[in-house]
This record gives sequence, C-alpha cells and structure tokens, in this order.
Amino acid sequence: VDYAALKDIAAIKNQINRHYDQDHPVGPGMNVKLGHGGIREIEFYVQVNQLLHAGRHPSLRLRGTLEALFELETLDLVATETRDVLATAYDFLRRLEHRIQMLHDAQTHDLPVQIGALSRVSHLMGYSKSSDLVDELKKQTTLVSAIYDALLPNHSPDKNALYSEKSLSGTLAKLNFSNVDRAAEVVAGWRRGRYRALRTERAKSLFEQCLAAILEAFSDTNNPDSALLRFDDFVGKLPTGVQLFSLLQSNPSLFKLLARVMGLAPALADTLAKKPELWDMVLEPSFYSPIENHQFLTEELAIRLTAARDFQDTLDYVRKFVSEQKFRAGVHLIEALAEVSEIGTALTRIADVALRTLIPMVCYEFERRHGKFPGGGIAVLAMGKYGGKELTHTSDLDIVFLYRAEDMSQVSSGNKPLSPSQYFSRLGQNVITAITALTPEGRLFEIDTRLRPSGSQGPLVVTLRTFENYYQQSAWTWEHMALTRARVILAPDAMRVPLEKAVMKVLTSDRNAGDLVRAVHIMRVKLFDEFGTNNKWGIKHCKGGLVDLEFICQYLMLREGHLHHSVFQPELSSAITSLAEIGAFPPDQAKHLEQAHQFLQTTQSLLRLSVGAAPLSSDDIPRGLKDILIRAGNLPDFDAYEQKLMKMQSYIYKAYENLIEIPATKGTD
Repeated sequence: VDYAALKDIAAIKNQINRHYDQDHPVGPGMNVKLGHGGIREIEFYVQVNQLLHAGRHPSLRLRGTLEALFELETLDLVATETRDVLATAYDFLRRLEHRIQMLHDAQTHDLPVQIGALSRVSHLMGYSKSSDLVDELKKQTTLVSAIYDALLPNHSPDKNALYSEKSLSGTLAKLNFSNVDRAAEVVAGWRRGRYRALRTERAKSLFEQCLAAILEAFSDTNNPDSALLRFDDFVGKLPTGVQLFSLLQSNPSLFKLLARVMGLAPALADTLAKKPELWDMVLEPSFYSPIENHQFLTEELAIRLTAARDFQDTLDYVRKFVSEQKFRAGVHLIEALAEVSEIGTALTRIADVALRTLIPMVCYEFERRHGKFPGGGIAVLAMGKYGGKELTHTSDLDIVFLYRAEDMSQVSSGNKPLSPSQYFSRLGQNVITAITALTPEGRLFEIDTRLRPSGSQGPLVVTLRTFENYYQQSAWTWEHMALTRARVILAPDAMRVPLEKAVMKVLTSDRNAGDLVRAVHIMRVKLFDEFGTNNKWGIKHCKGGLVDLEFICQYLMLREGHLHHSVFQPELSSAITSLAEIGAFPPDQAKHLEQAHQFLQTTQSLLRLSVGAAPLSSDDIPRGLKDILIRAGNLPDFDAYEQKLMKMQSYIYKAYENLIEIPATKGTD
C-alpha cells in the first residue's frame, strides 16, 4: 500500500468523527474509543504502518494491536518512545473502557456524565477523585493525538501564492533558475496534465502540494535547470503519479534526495521512473546502513519469496529485490556513504544472492517436466567484472555454464526425458531467460555468455571434460587471461571441487614467457584498435586505463602461476597484493598500482552511474558530479582530480610498456 492511502485513512477517521460527533472535550461524556486520542487512533496508527510496511516485512502481518506495535519498534519503523507512549495509553484506555462497561454490563464507550457513575468508574480505575481520572485521560489522549496527527498528511496551507502563474517567473528567478521562461513552461505543462502521471485530479492536487518543495530542492543543486529538465523527463515516464507524489508529500525529507538523484544520477532516475515504488526503500530504517552480508540478503529474499504464488511471482519478486538493493547502493554512492570498492563488492553480492536463489528454482521448474540426472546438475562460473567483484550499476554479467551427468548414455527421469546434452542446453537457456526476460518488474540482469568455450559459436553449456580439454588444447591466450577472473557461483556438490581444480590446472600450466608476452600485447593492440581512445575519461580503454592494468596483472599471473598458485585471485586488488608477495612487483610499484586501480575504479563507477558509459570531455561533467569526484578523491578541486587521473594513467601505461610492450616488440621476455 502506498502513501496515497494515508489520505483515505484520514478521510475514514474524519467520517467517524462527523458521524459520532467526536469533537467532545475530554471529560464526562467522552467516547474513549472513537474520541480524539482514543483507542481507534492507536489502532489506526498501528494499522496504517502495517499497511505501509508489511509488504516488505512479513513479520508485521499480525492481528494484535500491541503485538504489531512492538514489532514495528523491533524493525525500527516506530521509535521506542512512540511505542511506549502508545502502549501505555492503549493499556489505560482499554482498562477504562472495560470498567465503563462493568457499570451496567453494557456495550458502551462513553465516560459517564452522572457524578455517581463517574465516581464509581474512577474508583474502579484506582483514583480517589474523578478529577484525577479526567486529568490522566486528558494526558494520555493528548499524547496519542499528537502522534496520530503527525502520521497523517499535512493539510496546512502551502506556498501556492508564490507559485501561481502570475508569480511563478519571479519565484523561479529568485531560486537561481537560469532559463526562467523554459522552467515556467515546464511547470505549466505539468499543471495542464501534459503527462499521463498528472492527468487525474488526485495526482494534480498532490503534485501541486509538492511543487514548492520540489523547485526549492532543485534550486539547491549545482544546476537547477538541468535537474528540472531531468525531472520533467522522469515525470513523463511515470506510469502513474499518485503513488510517488503522495509519498513525497507525506515525507518532505525526500525532496533533497530527489533533487540529487535528478541532478547527478540519470541511470537511477530512469529506474525510478519505471519503478517509483523504490522510493519506499528510502524510508526503511536500514536504507543508509551498509549493504548487508550474503547470509542476511539470502534470508531477506527467501522471506519475500514465501509470498510467491507461482514461478512468475518468483521472477518478479527477485527482480524487485535486486532493484531495491541496487537503488540503495546507488544512493550510497552519490551520497558518499561507502567507498566505490565497497559498492562494487555489494553489487556483486546482490547478484550472487539473486542467482543462487533463482537458478535452483529454475532447475526445479525444469525438473517437473523433464526429471533430472542422479548426481548431476548445472554449474555457473562468473567471469570479468562479475568474477572480480567489481560490478557497476551498468554492468552485465559474464557467466559460463557447465554441467555434470554421471552417465552420459542415460536420459533424464521425467515424463519428457532428454539426453544430457539436450537437457542441460535447454536448462541453460531457461536460466538465461529467467534472468533476462522482461517482466512487469523489468529485467534482472543482462547476461553475456561469449566467454564460454569456442565463444558464440560453441554450445551454451558444456561438460567439465569439454571445458578442461578446450582450455588445455584450443583456447587462445586471451581466454586464459579471462579465466584468471573465474569464480564459481554455484555447482553441484560433486562438481565444485573438480571444477575449481580444472580451472587451476589450466591457469598453472607452464608457459613460454616470450610467446605469452607477445600474445598478450597482440591482444591489447587489437582491443585498442577497436575500442581505444585518447580521451582520459574513457577509463576502461584509454592508454593507462583499466584494461592495461588488468592485462599487466593477468600476464604476470599466467607467467608466474606455475610456480606460485596463490597469485590467482579474481579480484584485481587481491591479485596485485599476491603478485607483490612473490616479487613480481616491487613493493613500491604494487602500492602505486593499487592506488591507481582504486582511483580509476572509483572514477569509472561514478561516471557510469551519472553519465553512462560513453567517454566525454571535462566540460560535459556536471558540476555536482565534479564535486562528488573531488570528495571521493579527497582532493582540493577538479583540476587536481584531472591531474591525478592523468598521473595514474601515465603510471599504469609506463608499467605496461616496461612489462609487456617493450619485451613483446623486442621479442624477449
């Protein structure tokens, strides 16, 4: 249930008040159930919070008022002080209600007007004087009303006079909008119902209540005009406006974050336009805390999936869960609540949890039709940035599928039996479909399987023996380099250790150093010819970019790995450390390369989140993004950031030249 429900609930309470004339002052004749600050307001308060939050927290699906109130406090959705006040008042009011009904054994909730009856109720409640009971009743109901009224939408007059058509241009000018006419035209379009999200009277009314706060929040950004236009595009993509505008109107603290997202992270803005309900996540008490560990996320997703009625629900629930966590990670990034390396690891962890949860369910659905192979199953290898735990918000997942069947001559046990190759090929395709299919909740991830044996021309799923034979006999050097980032995501118990051993056996093969360095350099030249750029903001493919650093580490791992198995680490930072430990890097060089890696990775991740993957010039970087980069780099200004970026790239390229390019072109190792 979204925050638009708050107005409906307020209307219900107002109807009760009108119907029962509950404007009665506290004292004799007051209805302790339906009056202001009475039992009903406590129940409504708890029930509203249940409606808003129990979709994400199944533990809130309780019938008892106090039971639900205490669970809200446990989940940090209600302050401990609020819980204590309401619990105390609820106990007091319920006891008073019972004692009122004890007088004449009648179903009534009105405090007696007659002096004698009022005195009897007071004594039953433990008060010697009726005035003491009335004073306590006034105290408790006043506290309840204050809490209840704070929950409901604010109906106080807004600043509409300043934002009327007549005054709008002057107000926009005072708010630092450069192109006042253009900004006024955008606002006028919203008011005319230009977009689908603003065509109902309810949406227009809610939006009008938010308008002043939205424009004022944009005025605090580095470029109000840009933020406004991005928000205009955002509103244009919304399927409906009531949900988002009611949420914003009920939670004014969100306006500044909305402005920052519009000004700095169009990738997040696009996601929010398709899924405005993601804003609900911001109100979760844990939203700004670090992304939780693998076990916590797995358990959280499992709880969500208990509500799934069928496999289609499962696909949607997993997608929604991942979208929420990626949005949360994106906000952490633009708000500098975590290092980029932490976010990369967190995004990888989210992907791991999603795949390790979803793929077994895909297998189960497939087994219902085609049975299974005893002791068999499918395995998934993560490669590339996914294998290296360096995902960004725009990364796809590089994965390779393998399978195991004890007897390749058997067929599966189901009503529609298949041979092992047919079975696991179709199962692999089903897994890809489950991950990439466009459902009402969007796609889970984009998948790239081109790193499998024989690339796009090879079978989608191969046996472990085929995998091992291919890499030992047919694979190119660049495929061995890619394998240095392999990481087993899931595998049958009988296959995991043999798979890890097979990967290590390929990687630790003894190689001719001269042939290796030439093959590595040839591949780098081909990549640069196709993707290379002289733009320093092309962080991946420019000279001294991330590709050069990856090639350095992968070359050294393959060169030294037959003697030092410990150097093979999917994460680049760990690889640099392990190579330094065996002397492949001098300690000082390893330190500089690690610093360069972190700096380039930070730059790339922030650019991907804010302006996408395309290289750009310094002038194209928004002022707000420059500030984030400066803060992330702990530098005094943007000129210093650019100088450090070029220095880091120069250092990496110099290392590449000395370790790979010069030996390769001279034909020496």
